[in-house]
Amino acid sequence: PLIVANLDNTGDPEISINIAPIARLNGIFLENVIQPTIRFSGWLLWLAEASIFVLLLLGLFSRLGAAIAVAVSAQLLVGLSGIPNPYEWEWAYNTIFVLALVLFAFAPGRVFGIDALLRPRFLAAKARGSFFGKVLSWLT
Repeated sequence: PLIVANLDNTGDPEISINIAPIARLNGIFLENVIQPTIRFSGWLLWLAEASIFVLLLLGLFSRLGAAIAVAVSAQLLVGLSGIPNPYEWEWAYNTIFVLALVLFAFAPGRVFGIDALLRPRFLAAKARGSFFGKVLSWLT
């Protein structure tokens, strides 16, 4: 079942989304792809986290930075889902995921970042029918 409920009248009722199949796929991915290529994938993760920081700090392609943040935090949520006591602040990962979704939805670089300077040019290119104008205006 997709939604799992525990209504045994002990403590608060627990209602959650069953992501066990996704967690199993994540485990298979980690064992077969990430572990054999840990040197490369470690650098890739570092670059992803650094790009989140730089893109969101500068407001440069802020939607791209937020999309990367959604992907990284979603992987953390799925990876921690099967651990009963992860000794982590798992609620912090929930918060990061939600904040990344908000940043993706509202693209804050359009107001306070470099995106505010670049977006008019990208929109003009989009109006001329440029494919890159469409893509870049969507990322800002």
